[in-house]
Amino acid sequence: MAWSMREHCRHGCNRDLEAKGGAHERASRAVAAEMRARGIRLQAYNTEESADDIDAVRQALGEARWSLWGRSYGSHLALATARRHPEQVERMVLIGPEGPDHTWKLPSRTDTVLQRIAERAGAPEMLAQLREATTRLARAPLRLDVPDPATGRSVGLVMGALDLQWVIAQVIGDPRALATLPAAAREMAAGDFRRIGPLALLLRRQAGVGSAMKHMMDLSSDASAERRARIEREAAGAVLGDAMNWPGRHLHGAWQAQPLAEAFRQPVAVPVPTLLLAGDLDARTPVENAREIAAALPRAHLVVVENAAHQFDVFGNPQMRGLLRRFLRGEGDLPTHVTLPPLRFEGLPPAQP
Repeated sequence: MAWSMREHCRHGCNRDLEAKGGAHERASRAVAAEMRARGIRLQAYNTEESADDIDAVRQALGEARWSLWGRSYGSHLALATARRHPEQVERMVLIGPEGPDHTWKLPSRTDTVLQRIAERAGAPEMLAQLREATTRLARAPLRLDVPDPATGRSVGLVMGALDLQWVIAQVIGDPRALATLPAAAREMAAGDFRRIGPLALLLRRQAGVGSAMKHMMDLSSDASAERRARIEREAAGAVLGDAMNWPGRHLHGAWQAQPLAEAFRQPVAVPVPTLLLAGDLDARTPVENAREIAAALPRAHLVVVENAAHQFDVFGNPQMRGLLRRFLRGEGDLPTHVTLPPLRFEGLPPAQP
């Protein structure tokens, strides 16, 4: 059953995303009810159940032990699997790692990465410019005429502050988008939103209820009370507010999701040799995540991948391939840093290594 946000919003793309929050909640509630009516037990979609499924696959294959590889949410699942089945896990490789209490993002850590991007681009004014742009849209949402890539015709688009924050949050993991962000911030601070308009239109049209499984996984992993309170405190003053978690964090009622027990969100401390690769320009799973995970794992080795966003090529870099090979063979003396080529920021002088 496919649901589009436009089916629940009469004006389609012409409404501010903040107004669409209610439409998203209603659509999600309707989809969840329809799935339950078909006998689908949505609450079974949680990371602990999946961790046990992974071990069931191991048993079915007749393997006594195996190594786990996880990226982003996959690392969250790998950690849960190692905690529940430590004797069966030989090694772990975690890329862009997400720990047990990292599902919902901390706004302050997003700001830290944005500042790092600004410095790497030689554009220290970028955060102030993004704040200026969002403040401008919060005061008065802007109507843009955006070319429709499907028809070539002009489409009216109303953009508010949350629209801008959400668009940046959606694309910030892509190094190609990061390369344009400082130039876009400069343009928007001057009142020119033409660069961001087509992207906002595209993302709105792609937006929908999304994956029921993803929502249930995230909502059941949830966050500790301390982290939830911290997100609320930080969001008011952060450049992107709480857009990194929007709308998923606010859909507990719509999906009727029950968080896993608090013990699930405690650090994982199993003695499994673990290699963590964390990009220092990654705003979705920031390097601070990896440091927290590594601090709890007694046999962890963290490698910071400089100039890497959330999406980076693990296998295309000979240095990275060699690192993985050595770790999986049990060799020691691994580096603590790997440096990728610097991003070439659009419209700005070349970034320094």
